[in-house]
Amino acid sequence: AQTELVLGDIRMDLLHRVATRGARRLDLLPTEWRLLDYMMRHPRQVLTRTMLLEKVWDFSFDPTTNVVDVHVSRLRRKLEGPGETPAIRTVRGAGYALDP
Repeated sequence: AQTELVLGDIRMDLLHRVATRGARRLDLLPTEWRLLDYMMRHPRQVLTRTMLLEKVWDFSFDPTTNVVDVHVSRLRRKLEGPGETPAIRTVRGAGYALDP
């Protein structure tokens, strides 16, 4: 089984549940962890809100919810420290891609 996910300078140690970017440890909430985990397993792919709702939250599509946007923006803030390149790209009208 895979014990570590690495994409650019982002690392997830799946055994110890530690995520880092460069030397900086990321303090992720459980949903943020699942979101990053899913995005790390699908690097540079455009992930739609519907896909993320189904895979990360186990929800069926609800067009009124902004839960994905809220969590992506929280995760984005934690991933992007001063001087670091943006890690999550918003694909207008489509979704998000992890693209460090």
